[in-house]
Amino acid sequence: SLVGELNSLSDLWVSHNDLTGEIPTEIVNAFNLEVLLLNGNDFNGPIPANVDNLLELFFVDFSNNTFSGTIPPAFFSLPKLEILYFSNNTLVGTIPPSISDSPKLRDLYLDGNLLSGSIPEIVNGTLLSLEELLLSFNDLTGTMPSSICALRNNSMPPGNLVSLHADCVIPPDPPEIICTAGCCTQCTFG
Repeated sequence: SLVGELNSLSDLWVSHNDLTGEIPTEIVNAFNLEVLLLNGNDFNGPIPANVDNLLELFFVDFSNNTFSGTIPPAFFSLPKLEILYFSNNTLVGTIPPSISDSPKLRDLYLDGNLLSGSIPEIVNGTLLSLEELLLSFNDLTGTMPSSICALRNNSMPPGNLVSLHADCVIPPDPPEIICTAGCCTQCTFG
């Protein structure tokens, strides 16, 4: 595919173009890619897992497609990644514990998928730049980890997490996600 041969390509914006099919796997060869916006199309299939070479990538938007499969953990090892939107796809599996490995992650949107299992604890002292974490409209269960609640700006010391959305509405009782007071900023019924 031609995309993989575009070594100097830094921004790829193809949002809202009715594009279909799978992402060419060669996209991971575009080493200088900083911005990858594929949202609002009809892309399907798995999200490329071997993104380790995309060391300049800081903004990814794959939302509002029909991507399937699991969330590739390699995204969370990218040193410059700040914004990652996977909203409104058909992603399955669990949230990778490697989200703690993302040094600059500011926005993580995983809402509107088929993710299941519990929300992983994060390593103390990580995700300090995280401002928005959207987890609602999935099949996640359990308790919102205290390590994530500690990132809220009402904690001591104050964190940066301003928006934390989860399926924590009562009823049902208990809700899908149990959120302690002051932790989740928006509770939905997923």
